[in-house]
Amino acid sequence: MPRPTASAQPVQLVFDFDSTIVALEGLDELARLALADDPDRARKVEAIEAITRDGMSGAIGIDESLRRRLAMLSIERKHVDAVVRLLKRRLSPSFRHHKAAVRRNANRIHVVSSGFREYVEPVCRELGIPPERVHCNEFRWKGTRAVGYDAANPVAKPGGKAKVVRALRLPGRIVAVGDGITDAEIRDAGAAHEFVAYCENVERESVTARADRVARTVDEVLWLYRLPG
Repeated sequence: MPRPTASAQPVQLVFDFDSTIVALEGLDELARLALADDPDRARKVEAIEAITRDGMSGAIGIDESLRRRLAMLSIERKHVDAVVRLLKRRLSPSFRHHKAAVRRNANRIHVVSSGFREYVEPVCRELGIPPERVHCNEFRWKGTRAVGYDAANPVAKPGGKAKVVRALRLPGRIVAVGDGITDAEIRDAGAAHEFVAYCENVERESVTARADRVARTVDEVLWLYRLPG
């Protein structure tokens, strides 16, 4: 096991959301709900999951990944409400078991995600992470139906996570934590000092190969950076 980091600087943790804080990919689960009555549901869900995997491995950019997946969906508020309930039940096991420790460290945590605020924010609130520390995409709505998303949002574009983190101007040592290539890119772009590949739910060789450290639980991340558990 790697040794904890000794640093006089305060540590700021920048967590991914999908397959990190929660054990699922939020947009994939939203797709299952939105396509429940579609006769071509199985094929579309499979295609959406494949696009998600390509995005997480770096084979396609997040802009293409979002555009292609959302083009297959008609999302309503009731689908978002249902996916929020699901994701709250499917917190990653270590986040569920160490919820109090995450709450104690919420003032050192930001969540930067390519997911959507409509379901990311309510789940983060369960962990004591306030809305102003959650940075993600947002749907555009017409009544109860999503009619697109804010494509100008930095996290809807390649390299956007690093841009968001840099704009936060966080003091101290910044550590990006997540399961995908876009999380490694935060460190690669110089917006974080280290990248921790988070492998509690999924382990991608292309991601761990680029990591400074590998962690499989949130309490391990806290221990590595000498934060209160």
